[in-house]
Amino acid sequence: MAQRAAEWDAFAPLTADQQSVVAALTSALDPKVLSKQTTKNESLDRAAATGSQGSWKSDPLLQSSRLDNAQHFRDWFSELSYQNEWSQEEIPRAVAAALADAVQQCDTITSGVSFALREISHLCSNYEMVARKTAAMHSACESLVQSKVHLVGVTDEIMVRLAYFDKLEEFSSKWQQWRETRVSTVPGGPIANSEPAECGSRLVEMLHAIDSCVAYLSEKSHYCDSASFVEQYQSLQAQILTFFRDSFVDKFRETTLKVLEETKVASSGSLSADHDILVLRLPFRVLAPTLSPLLAQLEARVPASPVHELLEDCLACYRDCRRMLLHPTFGAHVARLSALHDLDSLLRVASSDLLQAVSEELALWRLFFPASSDSALVPLADALCDVLYDATRPRIIREMAVPRLCELCEILSSEVLEPEFAGHASPAHHLVARPLRRILSDIQERLIFRTQTYIHDEIRSYRPSTSDLDYPAKLLGDSAEGGTRRRREFDSWYPTLDRTLMHCLSVVYRCIEKSVFEHLAHEAVAACTASLTYASDLISRKSALDGRLFLIKHLVALREQIAPFEVDFTGEESTLDFSHMKDALLSLWSKTDSFFSFSGMRRLLSGFVQDVSAPRVCDSVVDSKKNLENELKSTCEKFILEASNTLAGSLMEGLKQLASPLNKRMLSEESVIALLETVESSVDIHYPKLIESMDLYLANPILQSLMIKPIKTNISTALGALATAAANTNASQAVREAIAAASQRISRALSETS
Repeated sequence: MAQRAAEWDAFAPLTADQQSVVAALTSALDPKVLSKQTTKNESLDRAAATGSQGSWKSDPLLQSSRLDNAQHFRDWFSELSYQNEWSQEEIPRAVAAALADAVQQCDTITSGVSFALREISHLCSNYEMVARKTAAMHSACESLVQSKVHLVGVTDEIMVRLAYFDKLEEFSSKWQQWRETRVSTVPGGPIANSEPAECGSRLVEMLHAIDSCVAYLSEKSHYCDSASFVEQYQSLQAQILTFFRDSFVDKFRETTLKVLEETKVASSGSLSADHDILVLRLPFRVLAPTLSPLLAQLEARVPASPVHELLEDCLACYRDCRRMLLHPTFGAHVARLSALHDLDSLLRVASSDLLQAVSEELALWRLFFPASSDSALVPLADALCDVLYDATRPRIIREMAVPRLCELCEILSSEVLEPEFAGHASPAHHLVARPLRRILSDIQERLIFRTQTYIHDEIRSYRPSTSDLDYPAKLLGDSAEGGTRRRREFDSWYPTLDRTLMHCLSVVYRCIEKSVFEHLAHEAVAACTASLTYASDLISRKSALDGRLFLIKHLVALREQIAPFEVDFTGEESTLDFSHMKDALLSLWSKTDSFFSFSGMRRLLSGFVQDVSAPRVCDSVVDSKKNLENELKSTCEKFILEASNTLAGSLMEGLKQLASPLNKRMLSEESVIALLETVESSVDIHYPKLIESMDLYLANPILQSLMIKPIKTNISTALGALATAAANTNASQAVREAIAAASQRISRALSETS
């Protein structure tokens, strides 16, 4: 059997692929399963062996055969051997048969699989062919779809572009049809048979469409005939906008004429709040919603030159019509106010009414022209302001009083124009500010002229009366009347000082510009200084001391009162300089022998003209405040010198005599004592009067002490000079003692009286 099995393996060897499959199956099987399978196979082998033994025992051939001879035994043994061999090879034969069946089945399967693979390969080739044809068909379809989409887009784009060209005919036909059906041949044209509100919205839509067409064709200027279509569109647009202009002008004028006919404003104007709102403005407020959409189209196209002219026509029509209504009405109102009030009340009330009227006109203006600048209403505001200007200017020119003119300036600048100056003015203030500033400028010019006239007539040319120069009696009288010291001081002022400070500078200061006020202040201070100097000279004819104190008192007051004015008191003055003509005239006079011949005179005059030509104009800067200071300083020095001479004049004269070399030895005891007694007597008599006069004229103790101190110093210096002279001349001891004693007494008297 082992040999047969070895032969079997030799006859049916396993291929390498089969061995790899067996190895893979062996490695994949669980060892337990293999052991169980091995045990099962062994049990099957034992069962087969037992079966073979049983079959051998039960074999009828063995039981019934009779072995009669050797031949029978050999046959029986051969058959038994054959059966034994057959029984031993039954399982391999069964396995071989099973394997043959399996091989046959595998061959069948292999052929089926080969057929299937061939069919699958054929199907794959067919599928690939179908897929290629399907993809090609899809590509063709997509290409067709894209071509269709492209062509549709091109068609739509062409239609969109052609629409901008085709709309011209549509709009032109609509416009022509509308004009034929809506515009009547009766005078009054666009408004005769139709209201703007009926066609305004449709025409506005048409304008917007025309704007888009013009913008598109202007951008696509390379299109064929685009420039021609743009011109036609613009021509159509201009016709529509001109219609808007004509509609507004005709309707606005018609409404204006109706208001004039109903109210008869031109002949009997009267201004009141109810009348103004209900009659003059209410019809136009009702008209505004109808016309404002048309005007808005003009305002939106203002940069274009033709449209700008159309809008200007509308603005001019508006202003003219409103002026036609308001000018006579406001003029009658101002005339009535002028008859009832004085100038200041007229300015105050009329300016307030003017602002109210302009404010209401501005509100009405914005209903019609919301996008236009308010400055376009300036001509109308100027027309209303001209009414006030014409009513006030004659009265301003006739006004003579400087305080009244200042009051008028205060009314305009503080009450009317104050918001405009402060920077928080309303739009109405901005509209009337320029005309009102013109009125203010006229008042200021009149104020400047009257101030200059006042300075010349009432200050520079003032001629004092006897009572004006009655000093110090005037001061004594004011003191006796009582009142506060400051009030008495003001009352004791010389008239020109009071006029300069109280009636000129203080009232004009806030009413005119600073540069103009500086010029007037320079003139006023210079004129006042000259007037005070003139009055001081007149008073000095009676009493030099009173004249000096009068001038000091008033110059100090003038200096103190002009100090708060933070201005420059300088001014330019022009003079003619003839100094260079002196030599030429002397040269001409030296050639008098040529006077009597015509040629000689001609040569002389031509030479004179060439040498001299004309007087020179010299411009100089004069500071009136500095001149005032110089005059005050000079007056104080003169007063100190005169007071010193009054108190110690004899002593100073004696010192001058002692200064002479011939009189150095004349310092006798009798002369010194007599001189000292004269000085002491003069101090005792005149010094108290001097102090009393200074108290009367000068209210400032500091100023008094500043002026007394130099006087005392002069007297002390004179006494010291006398003592020095006595020492230098070897005067007697009695003289020296007399000088020392007198010096002490005089010093004591000066101190006690002070």
